[in-house]
Amino acid sequence: MKRLIVIHYSELGLKKGNRDYFERRLCRNIDETLEGCSAGRVRRISGRLLLELQTDSDIDEIKRRLGKVFGIAYYAQAWTGVWNIDELCVTVWEILKDVPFESFRIDTRRADKRFPVTSEEINRDL
Repeated sequence: MKRLIVIHYSELGLKKGNRDYFERRLCRNIDETLEGCSAGRVRRISGRLLLELQTDSDIDEIKRRLGKVFGIAYYAQAWTGVWNIDELCVTVWEILKDVPFESFRIDTRRADKRFPVTSEEINRDL
């Protein structure tokens, strides 16, 4: 299971013919800002950026530094998953078993609608 940080940006998407330039510049700024944090490279996907994390990545320091990068609207930690709801339940439990919380919410958004279970069914099962 691979850990990632999904990075959303806002106004870069509005920059018509310059969007590619601004996305590449934001990736470069993130790479420079995270120098020395054991973070992987940033890669672009449709409308977002993915930052691959390594096993020794300092998550708290990465989050602190990302909060100072101009152009980032939101970021969240993520993990790669599997295409099986039972294995997904086990993976989620492994991630959260040592995290204290009083309440929680699961809000699923399937980027790939070929996943054999609906978002509501995933929310309920998890």
